[in-house]
Amino acid sequence: LARAFLARTLRITVAHPAKLFTFKTFVRPLSVAPRRRHPEEYPVKPRNNPPSSSSDPNEIEFALYQANPTTTIDDYTHRDTTRRPLKFSPLDPVDKSVAKLVHTKGEDLCSYDFVSLIHAYERSPSCLNYIMEYMELHNLVSVKVYGQLINKFSQLDRITDAITILEEKLVSHPDFRTAIDIPMYGCIMSYFARQGDVHGAAHWLQRAWTDPGVNRVPADFTVPYNIIISACLKIDDLDYAHDVVADMRKRGIPTNAFTYNMIINAHARRKDAVGTLRVYEELLDAGIAPSVVTINSIMHTFATSGDVKESLKWFRKLTTHTKPDMHTYNIILNAYAERHDKEGVLAWMKHMNESGFPPDLTAFNTVIKAMCMSGDQSNAEHVLSLMKHTGVMPDHRTYGMLIASCVKNVVGQDLVIAMDKAMGFADDMMNAGIKPTAHIFSSLLQGFGKMKQIGRVQILLDMMKDYNIEPNMHIYNSIILAFISAKNTDMAEKLYLEMQSKGFQPDEFTHAALLSGLLRVPTQKVNVKKVKVIVDKMLYSGAQISDWMQEQLGKVLQANNMHQDWANYQHLIGAIHSRRSGRSEPSKK
Repeated sequence: LARAFLARTLRITVAHPAKLFTFKTFVRPLSVAPRRRHPEEYPVKPRNNPPSSSSDPNEIEFALYQANPTTTIDDYTHRDTTRRPLKFSPLDPVDKSVAKLVHTKGEDLCSYDFVSLIHAYERSPSCLNYIMEYMELHNLVSVKVYGQLINKFSQLDRITDAITILEEKLVSHPDFRTAIDIPMYGCIMSYFARQGDVHGAAHWLQRAWTDPGVNRVPADFTVPYNIIISACLKIDDLDYAHDVVADMRKRGIPTNAFTYNMIINAHARRKDAVGTLRVYEELLDAGIAPSVVTINSIMHTFATSGDVKESLKWFRKLTTHTKPDMHTYNIILNAYAERHDKEGVLAWMKHMNESGFPPDLTAFNTVIKAMCMSGDQSNAEHVLSLMKHTGVMPDHRTYGMLIASCVKNVVGQDLVIAMDKAMGFADDMMNAGIKPTAHIFSSLLQGFGKMKQIGRVQILLDMMKDYNIEPNMHIYNSIILAFISAKNTDMAEKLYLEMQSKGFQPDEFTHAALLSGLLRVPTQKVNVKKVKVIVDKMLYSGAQISDWMQEQLGKVLQANNMHQDWANYQHLIGAIHSRRSGRSEPSKK
C-alpha cells in the first residue's frame, strides 16, 4: 500500500547526485489490489485478564485489541472501533479529546477508558479538572480514576486539589469510603517528602494508619514508611530516620532492602564508615540479602576517603555473591583518584576494560580528575583526546575540571598560556552545544582576575546573564578578588554589599580578599574604620589572618595611635591560631 501510494499519488521528484528520477522508477506498484477480508476471518485473541463477574462496569478491565502485524491498512476499516486503543495528544483541546472518546466508545464507555486521557493531559491541571468534572457530571467516576487524579495532582505540586479529592470525593462518599487504598495516601506523602516536610508526611501516614476504611495490612505500610525516611534524609536528619525504622519494627511493619539502602547511602555521604557497617548488620539481622546497591554504598564510604584497600575488600565480597555493575568499578576508580594515584587509576581502568566494562563518561571524568588533582595537565588532555576517540562525548564536568586545572597554581607568564588554553576548552565546550556552568565561569573569572584583566571579567559577567546564570558564592569571591588585584577597592566593596543583599554570607576567603585590598594602599590612606569592621567579622567567625595582614594591620593601627586595639587583636589572633593548630578533627568538634 505504501509503494502504491507513493508511486500513484505523490509523484515526488528527488534530486540525486547522478540523475533525476521519480519514485515510480524504483517503487514497484502493486499489480493486484489486496483482497478485502471479512471481519469474521480475523480471530479475536483471548483476553489475558477476563472481565470480572461483577455487574459494575467500573470494575471491569477491558483488554485492548492487539493488531496482527500482517494486516493492511484497509483491514482496520472493518474492525470494531470501540476496542481499538485510542491515542490522545496533549496539544489538542481537552474538550475535543473527550468528545472523541465518547463518540468512539459509545454505550461501552466506562470510567476506566478515561485513564489514557488522564495520562495524556497529566501536565495540565486545568485539563485534569475538566476531565474530572465531565466524569462526575455523567456519573462515570470510580475509585481508580480518583486515585490516578490524586497521583497526577501530587506530581504537579497541586497538593490542595489532591487533598480535596481524597477528603471530599472519597472519604466522605459512602460507596467509595471502604475502597480507599494506601497508595492514595502515599501520593500525598510523596509531595511533602519532596518538600522536605517530615511532619507533613508523618501526619498523612498517621491518617492512613487510623483510617477505618483502609485495610491495615502491615506489608502495605512499608512504602509509606520509606517515604518518611526519604523525607528525613532530604533534610539530613539521620537520627529521625533511625527512629522511623525502630517504629517500623515496633508496629510489625516489614522493612525491605530499599529501607536500609537509603540509610546506608546517607551514612556514606557523611563518610561515616562505622554507621554504614552498623546499618549493614541490621540489614543482615532482618534476613534481607544485600544487593549490588547496598555494597556499592558501603564501598563509596571508603572510596571517598581514599581507602582503596577497604574498597577492594568489599569489591571481592561482592563478586563472590553477584556480578558487579559499572557503578561498582567507577567507585574503585574514584578511590584511586582521591589518593591522587595516577598509576592506580590507569591500571584499574585497564582492568575494567578487560572485565567487559569499557570506560564510560563517569570513568573518563574520574581519570581526568585524578590527573588534574596531581597537576598532570598534559595527561589530562591526552585522556580527553582518548575519550573523544572512543566515542564518549565530554560534558560540562569534563571541561570544568580541565579549565580549573589550567587556572590553579599558575602565575606570571605561564598564566597567560594557561588562560589561552582554558579559553580554548571553553570554546570547544560551547561549540559542542554544552552550556557552561557557574563553576566554569568562576574558574575563568579567577584566572582573568589574577591577570588583572577587568575588561574580560566584565565580558564574562555579561555572558553569565545571557546564559541566565546567577552569581553564587564562589563567583562573587572570584570577582572581588579580580577587582582587588586590579586595585579597584571601591568596586570590590560594592560587590561585597551586593552579595549580602542577595542572601550570601561572606566567608573567610571574602573577608581576606577585601582586607588585603584595604591594606595594600599606603598607610596614611588606609580607611581604618572599614579595616576594623572586616577584622572584627573575621575574628568573630574564627578566621585565620595571615602574617602579612597582621604586619600591615599593626602598622596601620600604630600609625593611628590605636595601640590598645592592636594589643587586643594580637591576643585574639593568637587564641584563634592556637585553637586551630590544636584541633584534630575540625569538621566534628
